[in-house]
Amino acid sequence: MSWIADSGATQHMCCDLSAFSSIETFDNGPPIRGVSGVTHAQGVGTVDLQLKNSDGKPRNITLTDVYLMPDMGLNLFSIGTAETKGISVEIKDGLLRLKDKIGGTLGHTVREGKLYYLQTLTTRKPVDKDKAMPAIKDNKISRATWHRRLGHIEDSSLDNVSKNPGIVGLDLRGLTKTPSHLCDACVRANQKKKISREPQNRATKVAELVHIDVVGPVTPKAYDGSLWYIVFTDDLTRWRYVCNMKTKGQAKDEIGRFLNMLFTQMDLRIARVRLDNGKEFGGGPIIEWLRSLGITYETTVPYGPEQNGVAERSNGLLAAKARAMILDSGVSETLWPEAVRTACYLLN
Repeated sequence: MSWIADSGATQHMCCDLSAFSSIETFDNGPPIRGVSGVTHAQGVGTVDLQLKNSDGKPRNITLTDVYLMPDMGLNLFSIGTAETKGISVEIKDGLLRLKDKIGGTLGHTVREGKLYYLQTLTTRKPVDKDKAMPAIKDNKISRATWHRRLGHIEDSSLDNVSKNPGIVGLDLRGLTKTPSHLCDACVRANQKKKISREPQNRATKVAELVHIDVVGPVTPKAYDGSLWYIVFTDDLTRWRYVCNMKTKGQAKDEIGRFLNMLFTQMDLRIARVRLDNGKEFGGGPIIEWLRSLGITYETTVPYGPEQNGVAERSNGLLAAKARAMILDSGVSETLWPEAVRTACYLLN
């Protein structure tokens, strides 16, 4: 049996159950992160080794707190763990030596390629498999292992899958349930960004604040060549106005037309506009242009759509209603600009 001396391993790890002189097994052991991902130890115990020495005499050492890792396929001798147990490691000129507390050599090995393989003889006192791991003898796989193998499936779904007669080998009888909330990977994977629910100060006048956002590209391309549309939403009344565009670069021109339409037809002047940091708005030039008109320009932080919630909500409502009308009527999807404008009219 060969062991690889590893300075990066945090624990001794062994893939062979028969190498253990004693072991305590568990279903869902500590997670071990490696190059191929995260695996879980199936037990921890003691391994007795006989190391080859330069004088030809074997030296016996006992490794404690060794993790059983059947899926790993190799054995790792943790240099860091060995040093905490009083074994020093010397590496020089392609030769690795293990020494005890008084400087006596316990074993040595010559580098093979870029790895140091400890030269070992037979292990002593092999563990009784029947007593140590009845789950292996009975070919039983823990629920925690099935949970991970099936993509961190919910407990109730795992039960349903096990009852499917078309699935062979998934036997959960006699196994203890492990709720998904005890799986560290599930807890971390399902964490969601906390969104502030505190009400924002709402405008008190029409056109005091207008939210603007660009949606697209929309597929398929519209009958008139449009791929995008821009949505204007008044903060006080939630009145909406929509314009379709062939390119994102038309956003500035459409904002100008919207401002002129409000002033000419409704005698309204916008005091503030709120947009995201999208490049479609042109950055610096549009800011200076709006300032020249006396309009305050407000932007949200990058990747913070919740700060532009009014615009995002309008986008969602328009898209959902337009999609429903197209699906119900059976018209061509290239007519989506008309559906969006109709949805906007109905919402207003």
